Amino acid sequence: MKSIDLIAVDLGNSRISCGLFRQGILLETWHHATNSPAAAAAAIAEKSDSKAVAISSVVPETAKELRAHLTAAGKSLIDVRSEAQSMVKGVYDTLGTDRLANAIAVWKLYGKSQPALAIDLGTATTLTAISASGEFLGGLITLGLGRIVTSLHAQAAQLPAVNFPEADGQALGFAFDTPSSISNGTILAQIGLVEHWVKVGRKALGNSTIAVATGGWSSLLASYTSVLDFVDPHLTLKGIYLIAEQAMDQADRD
Repeated sequence: MKSIDLIAVDLGNSRISCGLFRQGILLETWHHATNSPAAAAAAIAEKSDSKAVAISSVVPETAKELRAHLTAAGKSLIDVRSEAQSMVKGVYDTLGTDRLANAIAVWKLYGKSQPALAIDLGTATTLTAISASGEFLGGLITLGLGRIVTSLHAQAAQLPAVNFPEADGQALGFAFDTPSSISNGTILAQIGLVEHWVKVGRKALGNSTIAVATGGWSSLLASYTSVLDFVDPHLTLKGIYLIAEQAMDQADRD
């Protein structure tokens, strides 16, 4: 399978993440708000030259608008879908394409001969498990770190919106003001969740299971725990690239 040049697009609930790949190497990433597909399309068209654009989306209406802008700009589009790949077996029809991309990337790039867990720490916190042989083994989903504090602020009149500290790994304990109590409590809750999920995963799949974190909150949370083997903020984009690479290679054969 030959390496290709393309732009991978991960259209998520909060942002549109883009990655420029040249001969299989991720050279550049950038982001747009999910509600700005026209701006995202303009930037992609400017950077893509003659390159293909591979799109994974969990927001269908925004994806439709993004595709329309890119098609008008003359770009060649590849839709990331379960049926567009044969690397990972056993996925269910409604599995998000971002999780599919994570499963493929964590298996191909990190698991190799070992089972692996992709833990995506973004708008949602998700776990996707895959066997050493490339079989999808299920997963878990809950609310992500940022949305927890947003929900607290929206649902409780006296609880303020808060910002999280830098990823410094300093000990988090009891706080003496409301913003710090929310910040510390929410981070500690997510750390506990991640550590327990990894424990459950390794109990089910074996202690050699590789755990890889990705997503916007991955660097912050990884600084507070040692259960993660790797942090790869661009895991989803890499998985999108791998799916597109296989699809284009198959198209060349047909």
